[in-house]
Amino acid sequence: MTAGNEMRVSVVVPAWNRKDTIRRCLDSLFAQDFEGLEIIVVDDGSTDGTADAALEYEGRPGFSLLRRPRGGVAVARRDGFRASRGEWMLFVDSDDYVAPNMVRTLYEAALREEADAAVCGWCRDRNGVVTPLKVYKGIPPENGADAMARIVLKEGSRSGALWNKLLRRSLFCEEDFDATEGICHVEDYLLVALVLRRAERVVYVPDILYYYVHTPGSVTATPSFEAARDIFNVALFIHDLCLASGVTSWRALAPSLLASEAIYPMRLMNRKKSSEAREAKRAMARRVARIRMTEATDVNVRVQMELLLLKAGLFHPLYTLCDVLGLHGILRFMRRLTAVCAEWKTRISPGGKRDGTIS
Repeated sequence: MTAGNEMRVSVVVPAWNRKDTIRRCLDSLFAQDFEGLEIIVVDDGSTDGTADAALEYEGRPGFSLLRRPRGGVAVARRDGFRASRGEWMLFVDSDDYVAPNMVRTLYEAALREEADAAVCGWCRDRNGVVTPLKVYKGIPPENGADAMARIVLKEGSRSGALWNKLLRRSLFCEEDFDATEGICHVEDYLLVALVLRRAERVVYVPDILYYYVHTPGSVTATPSFEAARDIFNVALFIHDLCLASGVTSWRALAPSLLASEAIYPMRLMNRKKSSEAREAKRAMARRVARIRMTEATDVNVRVQMELLLLKAGLFHPLYTLCDVLGLHGILRFMRRLTAVCAEWKTRISPGGKRDGTIS
């Protein structure tokens, strides 16, 4: 890492009350085998000493700390972007960490393929147990429209995170950050959709380079009314955005995206008892029920069944019954058993192939 003026890659780290994890995150970034890196920590009004922990890195080449009143992660990302100087942008969550060759690997792949974005695999760290969750193996570079269809529409919010993507600065604009302001859940998925649609070429790196840390009590890990609302509204926004586009594949996949992404927040909203939640539940059901079965062709069997239940008016009564009788544990066991059987069948099937993705 150099202290020169040539900053090729800017890493923005939004942080709010992460004093216990910010050092691990920054240590992994300062361990990068890459010259021309700047690291910007945006302290979003922390009250637990996060800024003091980050200040321990003051004086290191390329490091800077921005302090701002609490405004949310979307605003923190925007302020970090405004302060950055790099031609390429990487956003890393303050409770996660990265492999020491992440920046160099993504940067070299993007330059080699003349791409606007480079995407790598990632894994989950839960209490020190690391599990690969996404591996892009054997996928050649593709144009931006196909990458948008793959990452945003087919894979959904699970793989649409911002943190495993190196993106050319010119893909961003101020309106992108404005669109995500006030959203506390999957706001990075929305930002990826807004930005990736402008890419002309995207390259995939087969290595796992990002470590997503499961943090109990975090915004992502805490189901709430706000979480359900945000997840649904982001899915609906992306759905409408794709339907309004002139890209045939986006328009074809948009209904499947909405059906797949809406099911979880609708199940979550079913457990909320406030009048606001009841009205939101009804509005979600009305909107998703408008999707025709012939449109939602890229969804799994469970989503197809739940869509049918919605159309028949049985979705919420069934899940309410599951809540009352405590049947969710049985449903989870049956889903796991189905997944194991499918995996076993794939392994023993003659000529069966695996695409390298671990779900």
